Amino acid sequence: KRALPGRLVGVSVDADGNVLCTSDMVRVTAAVDRKSTPVGIGVHIKMSVKNTSATDCTRDVGSGANEIVITRSGDTVWSSDHCNPSADTDDAKLPAGGTWSVTVVWNGKVTGRGCAIKGDAQPGTYSVKARNGTTTSSRATFTVS
Repeated sequence: KRALPGRLVGVSVDADGNVLCTSDMVRVTAAVDRKSTPVGIGVHIKMSVKNTSATDCTRDVGSGANEIVITRSGDTVWSSDHCNPSADTDDAKLPAGGTWSVTVVWNGKVTGRGCAIKGDAQPGTYSVKARNGTTTSSRATFTVS
């Protein structure tokens, strides 16, 4: 950590002098496009990473840093890493108050590691959480009916 002229003291910077977003500088959210979906039909899930600090910073938003997980009664039903495991990085510059977002489509199937499809998600209440690095969103919920 080093001080930047006219900037924050004690922040981490990369080789180019860009402030690195720490977990306490960002908020991760997950949102679904509808509150209910029929069996066999999925939902669109929007994951967002917002810079909540007062300074511009850089955050890895690559697929290796991100994961979206759907659970039912505490059991993992689907993970974005099941079918697309990756270690890819993508450093995005987030302006103060700025947001980076991505939308993924869950197809309504229960999957396991290696993308093994175990069938359609059954009726019930499901939870979605998104993770960027070590920062996890609060839960968003929807029902399959």
